[in-house]
Amino acid sequence: MPFSIEQIKGAITAGNGLARGNLFNVDIPIIPGVSAGGLDAQSLNIMCKNVTLPGRQLLTKDKVINGFPEKVAYAMGYEDVTVTFAERNDYLIRRYFTNWHNYIFNQSNGTVRYKNEYTCDISIRPVDRFDVTAYGVKLFKAFPTQLTNIDYNNEADNFVEVSVTFTYQRWDVLTDDTPS
Repeated sequence: MPFSIEQIKGAITAGNGLARGNLFNVDIPIIPGVSAGGLDAQSLNIMCKNVTLPGRQLLTKDKVINGFPEKVAYAMGYEDVTVTFAERNDYLIRRYFTNWHNYIFNQSNGTVRYKNEYTCDISIRPVDRFDVTAYGVKLFKAFPTQLTNIDYNNEADNFVEVSVTFTYQRWDVLTDDTPS
């Protein structure tokens, strides 16, 4: 049965309108011990141009129960999250993530720090046009695994972007009492 225009409008307005993909806040802290060169967390997060709200998948395996094959869940799988920043002329954003990589892995002697020294929690909050968060996620024990190439070319109005891929232990939905 087809829906009327009034039913469609009612369903949309009941949820305060449609969610916009260009309204979001990201909270990536500055890691203690990692040189930020004067870059602060607020400036870093303001320069965030693009972020992926992560998905997840229940991992299953086959099990035979009473002679019938069935899939049963055994764990949760998570995909990495990529964050893209508009870079400034001082290149402090790229420098910060390069320093974070060097903080994790010492290229001179091949040593790696303990995980609790280089991870942080990252929050991603889509907001509405009134800056209200209805849904958000927190990535637990996140750290950057990849800092992508920067391509330069002669196109007019071409701005430099820095993309960073984060891996993390898990994510969960933010609640009203979840600290940032």
